[in-house]
Amino acid sequence: MDRKRRKLQKEINKDLESFDIDDVKTNGFTVRAGSKILKFKISEETDLSTIEDEIREEYKAKIREKLNVIKDKVSEKMIEMSNFVNQLKIEYESKEEKLKRKLRESVVMPNVGMDHARQGLSIVKGQRENEIVWLVNGIYWPKFINNQPIEAKFSKKMISNIIFMIRTRNNRIYEVSTRKPIGMEYFEHYHQNDPDCWGDWKPAEEKFDGPNDAIRVARKAEALLEYINAHSIAKNSPRGLPRLSTVKNHLITVEDAKKDSIGVLNQQIRRAGINQGRMTSTPIEDGDIWST
Repeated sequence: MDRKRRKLQKEINKDLESFDIDDVKTNGFTVRAGSKILKFKISEETDLSTIEDEIREEYKAKIREKLNVIKDKVSEKMIEMSNFVNQLKIEYESKEEKLKRKLRESVVMPNVGMDHARQGLSIVKGQRENEIVWLVNGIYWPKFINNQPIEAKFSKKMISNIIFMIRTRNNRIYEVSTRKPIGMEYFEHYHQNDPDCWGDWKPAEEKFDGPNDAIRVARKAEALLEYINAHSIAKNSPRGLPRLSTVKNHLITVEDAKKDSIGVLNQQIRRAGINQGRMTSTPIEDGDIWST
């Protein structure tokens, strides 16, 4: 913009400077005397006298002075107009950037209905661009260590309400973690490494296309947490759970598991130990060590 302004101003100044009083000629002049008007016309041209030259030079000086004033006024107005246009440009770019930032930060609301809410799903806007955080209510209930069952009576003592937090960007999963229902801090368990360690399962490779997939992924993570891999432990004494060594003291053989009553198995399937969303209290036996 400034370059164009300077170019235009230069062209205007050039036109003003090219004006010469010698180019101004008349074919005569008029004299008024009372009610009579006398018109004079040039009949012959002769060289100007010294006095006429002086008069002409005086007029030239006056005209040059006026032209300089005009140039200064033109320059001043050009600068004002340039500043005005620049200010408009700055305001336009600022509003444009705000709009672009708002569009970048905006996320289309997924099609989440009451059916999804009944299954424990809710969503919040993430802190990153195009990020959505899916929250699914779930239960932490470890039942096996290296495929060896944990005593049902002891296993039920470890049942905890948790939240599965699934972070997505542009419909791609980049993190699945377990959280506490209150405070949303990481839920401590034997494979919690801030965030969780999922072993061979790669959540980012899971298909994801909306609410149903969020619930499906959360249930898959919930099923994986039923197994404790004693060969890959992140925390031996997670807060609120018994030490891993204590859990190992309550393992049963496969043969013993087959002898377990059908009633106990049915209670396990019904997530026994959960009462209207609150944990029931089950006495801890002597010798069991729990982390606090």
